[in-house]
Amino acid sequence: PLYHSVENNIEGVIEAYLSMDEYKLKMDSERVIVEMDTKRFFRPKKVALIPEMVLFFEDLASILEDSQTGMRMESQILVKQSENINELASGMSPMEMAGRRSALFVRALIESGASASWLSAGAMIGDNRIIMTMDLFVEDYAKATEEALKLQNVFNIEDIEDIEDLKQPEQEEFEEDTQ
Repeated sequence: PLYHSVENNIEGVIEAYLSMDEYKLKMDSERVIVEMDTKRFFRPKKVALIPEMVLFFEDLASILEDSQTGMRMESQILVKQSENINELASGMSPMEMAGRRSALFVRALIESGASASWLSAGAMIGDNRIIMTMDLFVEDYAKATEEALKLQNVFNIEDIEDIEDLKQPEQEEFEEDTQ
């Protein structure tokens, strides 16, 4: 039940912000892997997050936060960037853009409350995807299950009538400082 609850919590957050064709989620053993389209998170040709996704980072960070009772999740964020010159920021190579975007994604999670101790960023040339790999480490199964089930009730998307009601009027924008 614990692993299923964790998977449901992660999927609940993701499906609140992305349509089913914008992500893939799979779980095997003690690992959850999520693939998402970069277009939903980053402005075109920029190393800047889309402001409307601020709540996504807050919700995901609440699942990844260090204070989870009885367990921790180690997450690797990999951003894949295509070599298509029409999709690159001016003067950046695909690897540089992917690396900066990956670091920005991780920074947004940290600034939203996720523990920096359990996050890492990576980049590669590829198909404009974000791949999040989350490994679950259980230290106290009973406590971890209780906590995961509490969170599951919070992130149950069927209980939310209108996602627009959840958005804050003024949302800050995460953007890389290139100075």
